[in-house]
Amino acid sequence: MSFFVGGVRITIRFFFFAFLAFLSMIADAQMILCSVLFSLLHECGHLAAMLWFDCKPKEICLGAFGMQILREAGIRMSYRQEMLVLLAGPAVNLVCSGTFFLLGTVTATGFYYPAMVNLLLAGFNLLPISGTDGGEALYCALARSLQEKYAHRICIFFSFTLLCVLYTWVFLLTIRGQFPISFFGVLLYLTGLIFLKLPASR
Repeated sequence: MSFFVGGVRITIRFFFFAFLAFLSMIADAQMILCSVLFSLLHECGHLAAMLWFDCKPKEICLGAFGMQILREAGIRMSYRQEMLVLLAGPAVNLVCSGTFFLLGTVTATGFYYPAMVNLLLAGFNLLPISGTDGGEALYCALARSLQEKYAHRICIFFSFTLLCVLYTWVFLLTIRGQFPISFFGVLLYLTGLIFLKLPASR
């Protein structure tokens, strides 16, 4: 399904709805609603940074691995600009988290839940794993001083090392009878992101 908003093509793929269905099996409705809402705000942070650097998106795709923002062919930004665009999304979540924590402290009402959701989204996206904002920002930082192929290899190495640690942790919890199905689902998602990046030509 596709439509245009302000000259930008918006595409929603079937796998996006499949991903929402998967979320419904590992999270409650409140978590899903908050995650989708603040994920959209996260992407707005990326878009705002892109527009700040006069980089208008060509297409926005919603798929199994979240939202992809595609640029016009031939448009390139510096590695510094790329880093700022990548980190703008988590920055929005951190600002939202701090705001909700402050509101929860002042009003003593239920603002802590959305604060924690934003904090988790920021932390997840800042993981130094290829395919996440943090992983891609790490690549940009390395590529400023190294050849692209070496920066890519270092990022993949860090990604698999961190994943091995996380899978080991899940295994230890499982043998203790505390299998974390939601966290395991997140690991599968991250693994998929890494394998999508393996054949990438840098």
